[in-house]
Amino acid sequence: YVQETWWDDPTTRHGDGTTYAYADGHGEYWKWKGIDTVKMGRDRDRNHPGNYTPETAEGFQDLYRLQEATFGRLGYQPRYPR
Repeated sequence: YVQETWWDDPTTRHGDGTTYAYADGHGEYWKWKGIDTVKMGRDRDRNHPGNYTPETAEGFQDLYRLQEATFGRLGYQPRYPR
């Protein structure tokens, strides 16, 4: 992934987080750290254009975590340290 943006809105459920299931059969609950991640996930309109950039350092950390879990690495130099 080569962009520091969300393509799809993150899901926000119970406790301001979400659960991810993996191909090996295990699952993990992730509590979002960024208030902007939570807000975007709760937004019922879902009118984000597909390239939403986080607004807070914590929001960027949420994005980095998901991109690294999905793709194994970041394809860019992150603006906030990991």
